[in-house]
Amino acid sequence: MKKVKPGQIARIQFLDHVEGDDEPCEFEVFGRVLKQTQESTTVASWSYTGERSKADDSNVTSFCIVNKAINSIDILK
Repeated sequence: MKKVKPGQIARIQFLDHVEGDDEPCEFEVFGRVLKQTQESTTVASWSYTGERSKADDSNVTSFCIVNKAINSIDILK
């Protein structure tokens, strides 16, 4: 899996669970990378400009994606 750095803008395609179906669906999210660990990648889709974004800020909308579910990461900026 591609390594990303906090502050980079990325497009992440990942598999998500689906209730009532037997196949996962592929989704995508665009946003500023907040952090990446061995287990997950957190990206903010609604955030401040610059480096001010934090996942626990109530003004930021972020998503934590399990790395094993990620199909691709494209760095946009």
